[in-house]
Amino acid sequence: MSSNIDDVLRMTRKQIESILPPINFEIDAIIKKNDRTIKKIEEILDALLSYMPLGIGEPEFKKLNKYYKSFNKENADIYNEFYQELMLE
Repeated sequence: MSSNIDDVLRMTRKQIESILPPINFEIDAIIKKNDRTIKKIEEILDALLSYMPLGIGEPEFKKLNKYYKSFNKENADIYNEFYQELMLE
């Protein structure tokens, strides 16, 4: 049984890793264009937080949240709290 779970986790991890390059591209574009679309940024941050239990997305999360903090400190601090809680689990 645990072998099946391990296989599913490995496959899930590979799928998520395959979408990191487009996510990185999107993050770089947001920062380069000084895009302040809260909905877009928070959707990416939410997705990255959901990947972290698999050990994926931490650098991308930190990069985007650092940018987010430059114009929306309150929300970025909340995301940082979510991140800290997740890292304690």
